[in-house]
Amino acid sequence: MSNQQGNAVDQLESGALLTKLLNLSKQMAEIRTLKPLLDFIVGELLSLVNAERGFIIVLQKDQQLEVKLSRERGESKFHNDIDQVSRSIINFVSKLEQPLLVKNASLDPRFNTASSVFKLRLRSVMCVPLITKNSLLGVFYVENRAESGVFSTRELEILEFFSHHAAVSIRNAELNDNLEEIVKERTQQYFEAKESAEKANSAKTEFLSYISHELRSPLTSTLNYSEMLQRRFYGEITVKQDSALRNISNGVQHILELVNDLLDLNQIESGSMYLQLTDFDLVALLNETYPIVESLLMGKPISMEYSFEKSRMMINGDRKRIKQIFLNLLTNAAKFTNEGYIRLHVTQDGQLIKATITDTGIGIPQEDQAWIYESYRQSHNNPKHAIGTGLGLPITKKLVELHHGEIEFESQVGTGTQFTVQFPIYNS
Repeated sequence: MSNQQGNAVDQLESGALLTKLLNLSKQMAEIRTLKPLLDFIVGELLSLVNAERGFIIVLQKDQQLEVKLSRERGESKFHNDIDQVSRSIINFVSKLEQPLLVKNASLDPRFNTASSVFKLRLRSVMCVPLITKNSLLGVFYVENRAESGVFSTRELEILEFFSHHAAVSIRNAELNDNLEEIVKERTQQYFEAKESAEKANSAKTEFLSYISHELRSPLTSTLNYSEMLQRRFYGEITVKQDSALRNISNGVQHILELVNDLLDLNQIESGSMYLQLTDFDLVALLNETYPIVESLLMGKPISMEYSFEKSRMMINGDRKRIKQIFLNLLTNAAKFTNEGYIRLHVTQDGQLIKATITDTGIGIPQEDQAWIYESYRQSHNNPKHAIGTGLGLPITKKLVELHHGEIEFESQVGTGTQFTVQFPIYNS
């Protein structure tokens, strides 16, 4: 073993070189741009393994090799000529992704016929792959053309250790250098995706509007004729016929509700729903809901109770949509309550209206409570007779928020549910 090789082994085994390598890794990580980083790496590389020349060669997107930076020991001169290295050796290492130590390239049967080896009169060569995230980034290539056997396995180990940390630093520096381009590309992708989403949303809106128009007319007509038959407008009908007509009416009414809910949800999500703000008496509006909800409770042992802190409560909002909020919550309570009571209590605290709707229904299971405001989902605790679209609560929440309000609930299975709605008197 030569004195030079012996010194390298002594350094590594003593731990001094390991400490130096770790310090170099830290320094590399702190250099954020590529050119200064490559300069630093090559300079330290030549010193670490006592090589005459060092090259950093990277793999381009087209899989072509490019000398990113090269340097001779003791010189500040840089080269980027791929013909200054052995393509045969670099291709060998790139393909296998394994480190290579060559004692004398001119005598090595794997490379001695290569024109570059003969032309450059190569002797001692080491080459290791630069790999990050299981992807080949390029190679480190160092050489000494004057002497054979300059490098040992210890120098190769040093180069390998150094290459692992250098690959990460090089990749990070490339990303930093290309950050502006990446941001520009991502911004372009964002706007393209946004435009595509807007077009898709517009197409969905147009489709739903068209379908609703095409469905509403025949459905409304079917519902009207069904009700006229039930009222004996065309003559007497049998009990079975009356029952069948009720089923038809209920089915058609359900489809119409679904169409309306889909349109409401689509308008809200597309931002095309606008409130028609007026001043009105909330108490009078809520009294209008009483007969509707009471009709749903026929035949059930349930009491319906309304209570208001004041006989008049003037507010500013969209009368139709606020009525929809309360009807959704009250009819929901009616669907899922079999006995007991449903209570609506409304109070005014300064500029805020607070309404609570309490029922003794089946309740919402704990595992379902996190997503009850999600569209098209219904609790597994729903009774089979409680038909719904799965859109009532999502729409209600969005309508409350459009009025700058808040909605929350508490529920326990077998005990009941309480919804609390709060919104300002003046919508601004």
